[in-house]
Parts: sequence; structure tokens; C-alpha cells
Amino acid sequence: MPTKQGREELLTAAVERGPSEGARSGSKESSHALASPLLSVRAPRAGGRPGRPLSPSIGEYLPTSRLRTLCSSMEQTRPYQRSLYRLPVTYPTMYCVTATVGEGTITNLSAMGCTVEADQPLLANQRIALRLMLPDQLESLPIDEAHVRWVNGNLAGIEFIQVERVANLRLHAFIWDGMVQRFHAIQQKRATS
Repeated sequence: MPTKQGREELLTAAVERGPSEGARSGSKESSHALASPLLSVRAPRAGGRPGRPLSPSIGEYLPTSRLRTLCSSMEQTRPYQRSLYRLPVTYPTMYCVTATVGEGTITNLSAMGCTVEADQPLLANQRIALRLMLPDQLESLPIDEAHVRWVNGNLAGIEFIQVERVANLRLHAFIWDGMVQRFHAIQQKRATS
């Protein structure tokens, strides 16, 4: 039976070579050392029995310790990135919490939420309704239901939960137009400097 260091070297070599070459090594001892710490990745066949490997290019076996290490390092080094574009704006808004109506200013806007500087502090996890006063039309944009995700003084992060279809299309179009205008302004600034 190989030592712990010998097993790790065999595992590393097996991962680099793949299962077909590792199985051909011929030694009973080396195949035993490789089989015990490995996890078989097989797709079930009809009837519940294991079938072909899920990913033949990766191989039939993956070392569990190495897989855990890779997954944990990916989670630690992965930077936070927003999935939606946020448009920096300063537009008035009105919000309603139960029977109280308040006013505020939207400081940034995305298709799924916004940041509001409210006249009175909001509470985290509160449900509110909003009316966004966008400059594209005379009518305000209704957000039927929104959720206060975070609060920092009078600033609050709002997630839109329920938006009427027409209002949602208008919101997306407004953000798209703002994004295109900002892109052109950046290009012009770069061209002149």
C-alpha cells in the first residue's frame, strides 16, 4: 500500500492523465489506491442503474478532495458583479408604506430595483409601492409592489417585486436609452481627450 504522499502523487497523475490511462497502469496496488478516494460520476440509465459518465472529457472519476478544494477556492476568489446595469439618475419618486405616503429621490435605477433617498427612513424588509417620476413621459411609472432590501440612514435599496407589464416595458426601454446615451458620452469624451 503506498504512503499518503504516494497516493496524492497517484491522484494528481490520474487526474492529469484521465481514467483510461490510469486504469492501464497495470499495478493492482495503484488501481486500489486510486479507487478508494475517488467519486464516480455517472448518469443514471432508465431503470435507475448507472450508465455512461456524465462528462467523458472530464473523465469517469473525480477526486473528491481536489473537487472540494477547487469549489471552495472558486467561491472565495469570485468577485461580486451586478447582473444588471444601473443607471445613475436623480429623479423624484413617491412611495407608499401601508397608509403613509412619502417622497424621495431615486439615485440609481436598474430594471429590477433602485436606490431611494427617502424623506423619512424606511425599514429593512418593508413592503412598499412606488411611483417613479421619469422624464420620458408625463405619467409616473407605477411599481405595484417593492421590497426594501437594505437601509443606510435615509438611503434604501429597493427591489421591484411586481410591475405591470406595460410599466415594465417602459422601465426597460428607459434604462436601455440611458445606457446607450451614457455609452455615447463616454466615447465622445475619449475621442476628444
